[in-house]
Amino acid sequence: MLTRSIRSAGEPRVASRWLLRVVNLLQGTGPEGEMALRSMQERGAARLALARALERPEESPHPVLPPQPRPPVAARPRRLTATQVERLLKDPYSVYAERVLGLRPLEPLDAEPDARLRGTFVHDALACYLRDQSALPAEWEALRCGLESALATTAASWSGLAWTRHWPWLGDQWRERVLAVSRWLAETHNGLFRNGWRPTALEASGMIRLQAPCGPFDIVARPDRVDVRDAACRLYDYKTGDPPHLAREIGEYRWGGDEESQQGWAWQLGIGALIAAEGGFEGLQPLQVDGAEYVGLRESARAGEGSIVDAFGNHPSPEQGLNAMRTALLDLVAAYDDPNRSYPAWAIPNSRNPRWANPFDHLSRFAEWAAGGGGTGESDG
Repeated sequence: MLTRSIRSAGEPRVASRWLLRVVNLLQGTGPEGEMALRSMQERGAARLALARALERPEESPHPVLPPQPRPPVAARPRRLTATQVERLLKDPYSVYAERVLGLRPLEPLDAEPDARLRGTFVHDALACYLRDQSALPAEWEALRCGLESALATTAASWSGLAWTRHWPWLGDQWRERVLAVSRWLAETHNGLFRNGWRPTALEASGMIRLQAPCGPFDIVARPDRVDVRDAACRLYDYKTGDPPHLAREIGEYRWGGDEESQQGWAWQLGIGALIAAEGGFEGLQPLQVDGAEYVGLRESARAGEGSIVDAFGNHPSPEQGLNAMRTALLDLVAAYDDPNRSYPAWAIPNSRNPRWANPFDHLSRFAEWAAGGGGTGESDG
């Protein structure tokens, strides 16, 4: 078979000189050559007609709706982390793919250091520092020296990783980003230190068990830091990027059930506070929650300063926030104990950040249906 493209990248293409010479040769060799050429073209046309027939739909085309998987309740997870709860609010399909189908994305062999790796590096350094000091010092210079030592220790422990050989300067860059806000960090927390608050649990895992319609449901959280004073506690979660937006991402803790009524989804630290209040952290008794804050370590518009966001959002007090969190979690868990509840992709559309890759978007065909929108979706289990 001799083939060529009629169009390429939307533009018409010209046959190669070799093919043109073959056609001209057959046309110039008399009736036998012309008949051979015509026979070739007829056989090619017949094959093209078969190919076009295979591509022609029998019915009028209609858009395929977004997937709405509804697995049996017995196949649904009975244990989630606080981060996975946030994903269940924003992008239930990713929880379905990971926890129901058991899929795990493979890390690329040539992966470059990203924001997630930077966050892990900074969290390791802060935990190393606080674990050694057991309390924040009162002076900024002491904090800076301690941070520099902890960052250097963390960089040394990471020195054997592949990325450090290809990007040796990144550790220094990340270190400087933290030190840029170290004075602000010291001034922000010195009052807590002087008033008797002490970092007691660093990246400690805690769990709360909820009684759902289909049985117990466990939720696990690991806040970066829990400070304790007497029978009270304060929780902190450090963010190397921007902390959650107070109005758009936190708002009020409640489960709305659909994208029109569900607004906030930043529940991570609120869940940790509820676990602390109910004695879910090993070695800690039930504590009165005095506050919970996201601490942004990226410099804000004011040079040398980070940012702090109240994890209880629009709730007037931590107590009201905890009550709302418990109710919202019970409502959320009960909703997914309903076999008719589906796991749609990106249930809250404005929660998707295009800068963050989602390894399951191609399975939900997000790029195909996102622009069209609408519809009740497929109901395959």
